[in-house]
Amino acid sequence: MPSNMVVVGKFGRSVGLKGGIRATILTDFPEILASGNVFYVEYIDKLSSILSDPNKLDSNNTSKTRNKASLIATKHNPTQENTRAYLPLILKTFHSTKKLVEFREIIRREEAELLCNMRFYSTLDDTRELCTLEKDEFFYFDIIGMCVVEDGINLGIVKDIQEIANTHYLVLDKHFLIPYIDRYVLSVDLENRQIITKDARFLRMD
Repeated sequence: MPSNMVVVGKFGRSVGLKGGIRATILTDFPEILASGNVFYVEYIDKLSSILSDPNKLDSNNTSKTRNKASLIATKHNPTQENTRAYLPLILKTFHSTKKLVEFREIIRREEAELLCNMRFYSTLDDTRELCTLEKDEFFYFDIIGMCVVEDGINLGIVKDIQEIANTHYLVLDKHFLIPYIDRYVLSVDLENRQIITKDARFLRMD
């Protein structure tokens, strides 16, 4: 997954003749799936037909989303040989009960079938703008990479977040998981990229 994007869902099978697609929603913020929001799939050659029809979108939307996709590709991998392009798709409708999505660019069953098993993404900036956090809630992607500090000692860097038995754990390495609960986590300082803990150093298993 590109470093400046977060996964929103994964496409399943196509539904109907007009481009509907089943989707497994992987985000904790389903409100992001609002009509008009832009999502991205990794561009591969078989998706060229989606770009080839100029009548699918009005010129303003096409220009806006393609420029945005070019920016993302450049930021993710600045070297030409490693650049991955991401195709922008504008959400038309999301049927939450049916887990069905429709995009303005996908108007035929054959096009929807091309997306089967692919993941679709939102940018980090769009996610911050469109999703609402409760007090003392944070996005996973903001927590990952932060330093964990206890009594002035750096315990390590958060490499991942795992959910085990309804509890979230900060993963510093395979032998060091810290439950994200008040017992161990005192504060999160986004500005200074630090998580302050108490008694967490005793949880290391090695």
